[in-house]
Amino acid sequence: GIPIDVLPIVASFTGTGRDLRNLCIAVGPKHAKGIRNAYLRDNETYIVQSLRMLPVLIPDLAGHVKVFRDNAHRFDKCRDNVMTWMDVNSNSWKGRFAPCKMEMYADKPLVLETDLVFNNPAVVVELGLLEVLRFLVEEKDIDVNTANWNGFTSNSEGVGNFSLGRLIFLRGNIGMLHYFLSLEKTHIPSFHQVLLDWHYLLPRECFEIIVRHPRFDPNFAFGLFFTQLRGIVNWMGEDKVKETRIGFRAKVIIAFLDAGADPRTLVQGFGGDLAPIDIVRRMLVACPGSFHLERLGEKMQEVITLLGPG
Repeated sequence: GIPIDVLPIVASFTGTGRDLRNLCIAVGPKHAKGIRNAYLRDNETYIVQSLRMLPVLIPDLAGHVKVFRDNAHRFDKCRDNVMTWMDVNSNSWKGRFAPCKMEMYADKPLVLETDLVFNNPAVVVELGLLEVLRFLVEEKDIDVNTANWNGFTSNSEGVGNFSLGRLIFLRGNIGMLHYFLSLEKTHIPSFHQVLLDWHYLLPRECFEIIVRHPRFDPNFAFGLFFTQLRGIVNWMGEDKVKETRIGFRAKVIIAFLDAGADPRTLVQGFGGDLAPIDIVRRMLVACPGSFHLERLGEKMQEVITLLGPG
C-alpha cells in the first residue's frame, strides 16, 4: 500500500467530501488528523466552497431574519469550516488582513475568496466569527459604528448596508452581542432606532440584553415608541390589523417599563404636558376595548404605584 507518510500529500490533492472522508476512514483516527491538516493547510478552495453554501442577497427588510433562521445550518456549517481552517492555519490567518482589501469590500458586490472572511466585518458578523471580530476591533481598530460593508444579507442595491450592531441583532449571536455591547466605542443610543425599526424581528434574548444594558436609555426609547403608538392608534385601517400593531408596540413599551422606564416622564409631541398614563386613556377613547392598550395602562399604573408620586 501507500506509505503513511505519503498520504498527507495525497490528501492535499483530494476534493472536499467523499474522497477525503474515505481516505481518513481508511487510515484510521491515528493518522486522520495529519491528513486533515495537510488538506486544510493554505487550502483557499476550502474557504471558497464553504462560502458558496450561503444564501444569495435579498432586498427586503423582514426577509433578513428569515434568511438567518431558514439557513442557520448553512451559516453555522460555514462558520465551523472557517474556524477549522483557522485552527490549522493559526500562524497565518491574521496575515490575510489588508486595508486595501477592506476598502475593496466596502459597498461592493461580494467576491467569494478567502480574504473576504478576514477583511469584511459584515461577513465576519454574519458567520459569527467572534475571534476574527475581536482581531479587527482590538488589533486593527475598525469603526464598529459604520455600515460600510456588504454582507450576504445586506446590500447597497436593496435596503442598504446594515451597521455591525444591526447584523449582530439579526444574527442572534449572544456571545458576539455581549462583546459588541462591552466596547466603549459602541454607540449605544443608535440601538433606540434599531428597536423602533426591528423590535418585532429581534430574538427575545437579544432584545432583553439590549434594553437592560446600563448605557441604554429606556426613557428615551419609551418616548419613541409612544410616538409611534399614537400614529397607529390614529390609523384608519382595519381594527384587527390595528390591534395587532398596537400589541407589538405595547409589549415593547412594557419591556421598557420592566427595564426601568419611568411612566411619569412627560412625552413630547402630544400637544401639552400629558403624562403617559393619561395619553393611554385618550388612546382607549379612540380604540375602545383594545386589550393591549388596557394591559399597557394597567402596567403603567402598577409601576406608578410602586414609584410613588413624581
